[in-house]
Amino acid sequence: MLTMFVAPYSFKRIKANAASQAIVEVAKSKIGCRYVYGSGHSMSAVMNKDQSTFDCSSFVSWVYYQSGYNIGVQTTQTLKNVGTYVSYSELKPGDIMLFPHHTGIYVGNGKMIHAPQTGESVKIVEISARRRSRFIMGRRIGA
Repeated sequence: MLTMFVAPYSFKRIKANAASQAIVEVAKSKIGCRYVYGSGHSMSAVMNKDQSTFDCSSFVSWVYYQSGYNIGVQTTQTLKNVGTYVSYSELKPGDIMLFPHHTGIYVGNGKMIHAPQTGESVKIVEISARRRSRFIMGRRIGA
């Protein structure tokens, strides 16, 4: 008879990893959607699975809502108050990254997904040394 023991915390870790990956996959589903300043700042926009324009903070609010976490409609400034604090070295896929006047979602391997600025679209980018130096904090939701 083979008995298998799995540490109790491993189920929680597996669930958290799956949730983090789901957040990243939802975010990736909007690659190519246009950045429009001020777009998406209503609950009806955040709840709309077909929303196609975002600014940086409405993109984060939308991704989390569509991933099952109702954090409401947030701005970059108010996102500093949701979830729990995470340092740069502790970032995991799905964590919110906060910068002065900007936000995005960490996807792993030194990359983030974000709605950058007017004239651009949602995309994944390397976290440059300049952007890294401007990192304020990360926020983790639901883990």
